[in-house]
Amino acid sequence: MSDFDELYALTEEINQSWRRSVHEIRRTQGVSTSAVLIHQEIKDSFSGTPYGSVTVDSDGTLVSITLDPDQALDIYEEHLLTAVVTAINAAFDRSRESTPTAQGFR
Repeated sequence: MSDFDELYALTEEINQSWRRSVHEIRRTQGVSTSAVLIHQEIKDSFSGTPYGSVTVDSDGTLVSITLDPDQALDIYEEHLLTAVVTAINAAFDRSRESTPTAQGFR
């Protein structure tokens, strides 16, 4: 399995766990959030080169990963994966900051 396949499988596992948690919180607390999309640029931490973007919704669910093939083609796979994971984490953190559940029930 390639690193990309492993990243995809891990993302799916995290999203599934997150959906269960959000569902449980909403069921027990009655909290509802609007569907807000949060976009985060993917960029190399060394050069600052933008590779694309990630999008998560207000629940912290990963909606999309968009890569610019021209930028992502000529770089080391490790740098790209690091940039993608960093962007996902940043977007996830921003989604937690913007939801009532994150502010009131940490």
